[in-house]
Amino acid sequence: MLLDMGDSSPPAPPPQAPQHILAPLQVTTQQVGQMWGSLASERKMQLQTSCANCQEVMSRLQNGANAHPVEIIGMEGIAAGRVQPGNDPCFLHSMLAPPRLDISVRTQDAAVAQRVLELCQRVLA
Repeated sequence: MLLDMGDSSPPAPPPQAPQHILAPLQVTTQQVGQMWGSLASERKMQLQTSCANCQEVMSRLQNGANAHPVEIIGMEGIAAGRVQPGNDPCFLHSMLAPPRLDISVRTQDAAVAQRVLELCQRVLA
């Protein structure tokens, strides 16, 4: 009796974890202000969120979008990332009025800004 041992090729490697579009970028609020206007593309969105405060918004941006929380001022938050692969900055500005969240993404490339905005929508809803 012969047993079918299947294909003798090596097993497939485990699936790769999805690569983050952003890496944390440690900058100051002043640096964000100086560079904000030099970035060519801005995308904005208003969404419904379950976040109750800006600390939670920043935590979700840090853990879900890999962005560095820069500063919270009242109900506004600023976060920063570095577009992967590469070093182009990407800045995120949020304004929370629960359950509504306004978010702006500013970066050099319009397609990247849109992808980051879609990521924000997933992690902040």
